[in-house]
Amino acid sequence: MFHVAEPLTETKQLRNISRTIPRVTQFRVLKRENQICAGCNQPVRTEDIEFDHIIPWTKGGSSDDANIRLLCRVCNRKRRAEFEQEFLVESVRDHLVEPMGAEVVGLLIQIALFGKNFELANERAPSELDYAQEFSRGKIGDMDRMAAACYGMLKEFFSNTRPLDLSSRVFQALKMRWATPGAQVLKIKNVAAETAISAEEIIQGERDLLRRLGFMIRSDAATEKKWMRM
Repeated sequence: MFHVAEPLTETKQLRNISRTIPRVTQFRVLKRENQICAGCNQPVRTEDIEFDHIIPWTKGGSSDDANIRLLCRVCNRKRRAEFEQEFLVESVRDHLVEPMGAEVVGLLIQIALFGKNFELANERAPSELDYAQEFSRGKIGDMDRMAAACYGMLKEFFSNTRPLDLSSRVFQALKMRWATPGAQVLKIKNVAAETAISAEEIIQGERDLLRRLGFMIRSDAATEKKWMRM
């Protein structure tokens, strides 16, 4: 039996939803991690295997393979109530407090481009190890974990039903930009020309998308001018 645990306090109903990790995902993660704990890097006995959302469901994390890791029972218990101090949010926590520049959009584009190229070649989404082999000389770091999780959440966002607070036309424009078939992320100006939606409106929708991923972008003319060119 495998266990799934979340590090945040939730209502009973929310906890039941957030713990739902498909069985097939559990087995894929088990195979990917070779039954080694992502926390202590030690082999895990079958009865001590637990699965954990890197970005908790309550924080917008998906149950995609890229956002699930295998932990031993001891390491998973250590993580409880400590998410804001954990390795992943350590690298983005300041982003939630102090808005970032347009550079983060460029970073996300690079994450998506690698993910789409990798998926075309390998018929699966890239893992944190795949990102590490491409960008970190094979050593998995915080950025690689974030990249794999963000790519998984981007895919899930555009494969699911449109959020009610996002208009259909803007959602389709964002989908064209980020999820168009092939290994590309379209430029905002091209999407605007194709959809007859203003670049400003696309940026506003994309600002909301990035907020769902955990990134707050500055609202100023200089930032939006850079963003407009991406």
